[in-house]
Amino acid sequence: QLEKLPARVQRAVAEAMALTRHCTHATLNICMPYTSRQEMQYVAGAMRKAVQERLLHPSDVTEALVANSLYTAPASQVDLLIRTSGETRLSDFMLWQSSLSLLAFQPVLWPEFSLLDLAFSVLEYQRGYTQLHAARTQHTQQMAALQQREDEREA
Repeated sequence: QLEKLPARVQRAVAEAMALTRHCTHATLNICMPYTSRQEMQYVAGAMRKAVQERLLHPSDVTEALVANSLYTAPASQVDLLIRTSGETRLSDFMLWQSSLSLLAFQPVLWPEFSLLDLAFSVLEYQRGYTQLHAARTQHTQQMAALQQREDEREA
């Protein structure tokens, strides 16, 4: 939805995207203008339309399909979400994508966010990695069991 941004910002974003189009090792998401509610509404609407047009069966709507229909697809799961400003809430920001992520809340405003602040956030991520990995593994197992039960019910 770049068209909602001022023309000079659109040009800067296009230039940044062009300069980094071959960078594949990591992903940096900068979301503007964006809300999770708007994103979920978009996904739900697209799936409703696909079901109505018989392109999808209602049972085809799975967590994986929803995840692959988000604005951020095909990017992988968010590992670390950093919230600046001292606020300890997500403010309708990447709610689905950050559900199994480490959240780092920094007291500084974005313009003052420094390399040291980033290092502290990465250190928090490293400290919480084992617990985060365990939660993701448990979630994956639960989703696989749920899918198996659904498959057995349909058979």
